Amino acid sequence: MLLDGLPVTTPIRTIQDLLDRHADASHVATMIRQAFQAGQIQLDELPRQISPYARRYGAAPGDGADLLEQLLAQIGLSIDDLAARALRDTLGWPTASSWADLRNKNITWGELARISPEIMRRVLNDANQQAAPDPNDKE
Repeated sequence: MLLDGLPVTTPIRTIQDLLDRHADASHVATMIRQAFQAGQIQLDELPRQISPYARRYGAAPGDGADLLEQLLAQIGLSIDDLAARALRDTLGWPTASSWADLRNKNITWGELARISPEIMRRVLNDANQQAAPDPNDKE
C-alpha cells in the first residue's frame, strides 16, 4: 500500500514480515507489546495471525498462542501480563496489580468491552473455572 507515494503497512503485517525473516524474538515481542498498547492489534486475533511462523521459533507447528507466549517471554511478559497491563492502564489501577489480583476486582461489562475481547474472555474463563465443581470432590 502507498500513502503519499511512500510504502506503508499495518503493524500485524510488519510483525508477520519480521517473523517470516526469523527476526530476533525480543524485537518482535517488543513490537507486539507496543502495537497492543497502542490499540493497533488485538490479542485474541494475534495467535491465528502468527501461527504460520510458530515452527520457525521452536513452538508447536501452527500454534500461534505458544509462539506468542515464547516471544513475550523474551521480554519478561506473558499474554496474561499484557492483558493485565491493558486493564490496569485503561481503568487506572495500581501498577502492582497482577492478573491474579485483577480477577478479584469489580469490573463492569462495559469496562471489559471497552478494553479488549481477549481480556473479557480471560476474565470469563477465570470465573468459569472458579465456579466449576471439582470433579474429585466426592461430597
